[in-house]
Amino acid sequence: MEKETEIDPWEVFFQIMSFLSGKLPKESNAYKYLMKYMAFLGKNQYERLGFNDVGTMIDKIKREYFLSLFCKVQDKTCIGNATEHFQAWMEDPKNVDIPPNLRNVVYYYGVRLGGVKEWDFLYSQYNETKDPYTKNKILYGLSATNDPWITDRFDNNPTLAYLNVVSRLTTGFDTLYALSEFQRFQAQIEVSDESALKSIRERIKWLEKHEKEIEDVLEELLKKNHQM
Repeated sequence: MEKETEIDPWEVFFQIMSFLSGKLPKESNAYKYLMKYMAFLGKNQYERLGFNDVGTMIDKIKREYFLSLFCKVQDKTCIGNATEHFQAWMEDPKNVDIPPNLRNVVYYYGVRLGGVKEWDFLYSQYNETKDPYTKNKILYGLSATNDPWITDRFDNNPTLAYLNVVSRLTTGFDTLYALSEFQRFQAQIEVSDESALKSIRERIKWLEKHEKEIEDVLEELLKKNHQM
């Protein structure tokens, strides 16, 4: 797979890997091994495509996939480029524009590695734009903050609080303890969301059945390819 250049196999690859990474707890060995193995397979394409918005439309689509992956695994070049693009845009928003296929990565890591100033700037862009597609990308970027004070403002804003509240909860609940905490939270606010509870229960069962097996397979693949 690491020598594959066509887009179709990579799209299938990223769909499968996205499913797995969404299921696995971020602190688990299985998740860490998955990210490491994905980066190993994608290294050639990532280095070929780079960060600049050039090439064919297929190249631009593939670039978005690989930049998302390599920034997620904390590749210094990827993160550095993303934050530099964000800062340049923030300093001169009228004359600097982020290419559409780079926006998810630039918005997300500009906010993730920034502070209140970066978050407020991106929120001002959300209010200024009329394009729903761009608004969705900005909302994704706004959700990247882990600053408690910003998060409080985020949760108290009806427009922003809608952004993935339940899905963010359910994807983070991997244990029976977390399930009981979510149920307690529901009782406190007098909200009953059976679909959210069902999602949590299903995820716990899935992890109990598959997590160790996935960890073992990925560990073996990494060792086989001299990545461990």
